Amino acid sequence: MQLIFGFRRFCSYLEKEYYYPGRGMIDLVFSLLLIFNAHTAADVNLTSENSRILFGDKIEIYEDRENLDLEELLRKNPQWVKAGQKNYNFGFTGSSYWLRFTFENTTGQDAWITLNTIRDNVVNIYIPDHKGRYVEKQGGNIHPVSRRDLRDFNIYFRVPFSPGTKTIYMKTSSEYLCAFTPEVLLPERLVYKNNILLPAYWLYYGLLVTIILYNLFILFTVRERTYFILVLLVFFYLLLDTSQDGFFTLFLFPENPLLGDKVFVLSCCIVGALAGFFFQS
Repeated sequence: MQLIFGFRRFCSYLEKEYYYPGRGMIDLVFSLLLIFNAHTAADVNLTSENSRILFGDKIEIYEDRENLDLEELLRKNPQWVKAGQKNYNFGFTGSSYWLRFTFENTTGQDAWITLNTIRDNVVNIYIPDHKGRYVEKQGGNIHPVSRRDLRDFNIYFRVPFSPGTKTIYMKTSSEYLCAFTPEVLLPERLVYKNNILLPAYWLYYGLLVTIILYNLFILFTVRERTYFILVLLVFFYLLLDTSQDGFFTLFLFPENPLLGDKVFVLSCCIVGALAGFFFQS
């Protein structure tokens, strides 16, 4: 079991390394040139040199307790707050949270934006088109995976390339823990990120499956109750982790992502009970 938790901590380290690194500052010289030319710099400026940005410290936040849509939000003109942090964790709350930031892409490529959240029920983005009208893209667990811009365990939105600075809005809410880390990146950086994360996940899940099969063999050989409990414990721990990481939804029930949330909660309860039985046996 210590080996299992060791691999889990390793995967968590990779998530922090590739989700939340403390880098992504806009180049100072470029910013000064923009100011010199009387051009308002965007909050988030994606360039070929700065091709992946965790921009939570550059956004404005509004807590929405009325579940407004974008038109109602713009009409209300609420007071926005700039928290200045890369990672957000609002705990268990019934509120929705709006994000607002200005964005400029000078790379000539489409960009991908994510909040790095898996179990949020609503994750929407509102992008202005060439006429200034906002186009809504919907994500989150209330929608099937087939509606996502990218079939991935995370929720990504494609932002088509267009020159100039635009104001983008995002909305998120969750029945569970509302936590997110805004990130924008180019396609090649997204591929690189997944090439680092996915092998570690497969190795970790493969270890859990190997432990299950090995202990099943012992169970059929010695027929002891302890091994039966251990097999169930590791199996439901595997369900817990795959539902927590988004793979349960992605591969098993892509048309009903909310089922992954229910499996996560149920697996937590069962793992706790089986762990108690295991240590008593």
